[in-house]
Amino acid sequence: MALKVGVTAIFYKLAREFRAQYNNPRDDHVILRHLTHSVGFISKIENKIEIDLIPSMDILPKSKKIVDEYLRTVNREIREARPFAAHEIEIKLFDKAKKRLAVVWRNNE
Repeated sequence: MALKVGVTAIFYKLAREFRAQYNNPRDDHVILRHLTHSVGFISKIENKIEIDLIPSMDILPKSKKIVDEYLRTVNREIREARPFAAHEIEIKLFDKAKKRLAVVWRNNE
């Protein structure tokens, strides 16, 4: 039960911060829920760990700008919380125009 209360508190903290930027109480929790439940890809490039989120809903261009700004805020908070970390972490929305996906099967014989 304590874990559920802790996770709920973290979600509501994120919701407060997102709500301040998004400024639309009708669906701000829906977009944030899709972000927190997104599938995605994690890749390490040199000293940076990139997390590309793929939300299960289409985000309109106007909302996408706000979500991108919010994720920049989250990234800044992560950097400030981990000033001596070996790897920078960047969370962002997956951009289909910039990245292509390929599935590579390897036989480890």
